[in-house]
Amino acid sequence: MVIPALPLTGNPLIYATLIASLVLLSGYWPATQPPAPVCTIKSVETNRVVLADGRSMSVDARNAEGDENSLFIFGNSAYAWPVQGKPTAVPTRYLGVIRDFNGKFRPVALPAENAQAPQVTADGSGGWHVLYIEPLAERKPAFSSLDSATIWYAHFDGSQWSERRQLVKVGNAKLSTDFISGLTRIDDKLFFVFGFDQSGQTRSIAHGNQGFIMLSFRAGADKVSNVTLDTLYTSRDPRWVYTLPSTDARRVSVYVVHGQFNGKSSLPPVLAHHDYLDGWESATMVYPNPEPNISQPRVVRTNGEEIVTGTSFLWNSPTASLMTAPLAELRSAKAAPSKISILPTYSGYAAVSLDKHRTVWLTYLEESMRFFTEIDNSLKEFGATNIPSFSPNPVAVALSDSTLAVMTMVIDTSAVGEPTGAATLVSKVTLACR
Repeated sequence: MVIPALPLTGNPLIYATLIASLVLLSGYWPATQPPAPVCTIKSVETNRVVLADGRSMSVDARNAEGDENSLFIFGNSAYAWPVQGKPTAVPTRYLGVIRDFNGKFRPVALPAENAQAPQVTADGSGGWHVLYIEPLAERKPAFSSLDSATIWYAHFDGSQWSERRQLVKVGNAKLSTDFISGLTRIDDKLFFVFGFDQSGQTRSIAHGNQGFIMLSFRAGADKVSNVTLDTLYTSRDPRWVYTLPSTDARRVSVYVVHGQFNGKSSLPPVLAHHDYLDGWESATMVYPNPEPNISQPRVVRTNGEEIVTGTSFLWNSPTASLMTAPLAELRSAKAAPSKISILPTYSGYAAVSLDKHRTVWLTYLEESMRFFTEIDNSLKEFGATNIPSFSPNPVAVALSDSTLAVMTMVIDTSAVGEPTGAATLVSKVTLACR
């Protein structure tokens, strides 16, 4: 129990199904939609993350927050590597790195020596709210399937830490990347969701032995208050979670994959949507009975609607698909997602909303980053660029209505091919759309 205290020419074997549901918050399908913009890649400027002292820095980026003036890149493994020619030095671990408006990079120190799985969101005043996890002393630093840990909050003003506070101590919690959300801010209140599973302890998968927990609290100028935990019980183990503020910015929009739908067990698990205000509201099924199970959910907004995407790995699959459906039909359970698009991918992907009318998907295929957007209800590739990438999972964030930053990683090697370090690349991609 939780204790309060991605023309397909790549590898033919593994592909992914990109599944999306378009959630119409107004509850109906509009008679007309604005014409989808046609985009081209105007320019790409790639910079290696190098600190002022000459060290390269690598971040196993899980996300990034910010704009053209200040970009915070963070992840569980962020290291500054010794300058070439100094092999005796060891890499230094950090929480992440910030790029300022001059394009200079500076590292962000750890708020605690064993801080793991950082989640960051801007505070609206030039600083950053940060939530992180510290495994208990008897646990290994790398999270396993179930963990005992403490969850912490700290504030970073761009130069120093303050307000470091333990929020809760948990057990039987699922704290690896798949099972935790980002940190969502609504006014001065912060929200974070994580999974739990006590079925191994109770030797039962009965309803109530697994689920998700919403951790919420207020973070003011000088204190943290109103720390609460609210549990969503499920009948099967929790899989994947994603959160963002609702369109009215009053509640949290939560997307989860699990085997429980409005009190009934579901096999295989479903992708469901919950609103959260002062408690968990009834679920809306976004995509029923996916085969196989959905993973890597992302959510972006276009025309005031939420587009939910996720991947599902298939063997010997020739295509992948993007599906959408209106919320009203999904609520009535009379229709499955109706729109289908082709998106070849066998790696991770990113989905970015650039402005109110444009969403861009990108994935790494055959040594190039491929860019897609929706045209006539179908995903179409509109460009590719040779951004280097060692990691199959790109991270992207909108800097403005026409530019995005794409974070990838490269491995440095010696003259004989031995790894000597790594570096994150930040590519500013400027698009021209009409």
